Amino acid sequence: MLTKSDLQQIGKLVKAILNAELFDFRGEVKKIVKEQIKHLPTKDEFYTKMDKVITELQKVREEQTIQSGWKDEIADLDNRVKKIEKHVPISSPSS
Repeated sequence: MLTKSDLQQIGKLVKAILNAELFDFRGEVKKIVKEQIKHLPTKDEFYTKMDKVITELQKVREEQTIQSGWKDEIADLDNRVKKIEKHVPISSPSS
């Protein structure tokens, strides 16, 4: 039969083994994580790329705003041309 001292020694041994296994497991996890994140950009690379993207997005939005302002003017000009074409006998380019 095992004595109390024997059980304590076994308990210490099991704890030591588990701690060693957990330490090895943490080491493996760290290696895997390092391997996976090495492909990610650094903060500076990320922010530099985002600055370029944001700048391009702002240009597109400005261009879209300008073009939407012209839409009404183009429609007015189109209506004026149609009215003039009714009164002046001009052949259209598609004819």
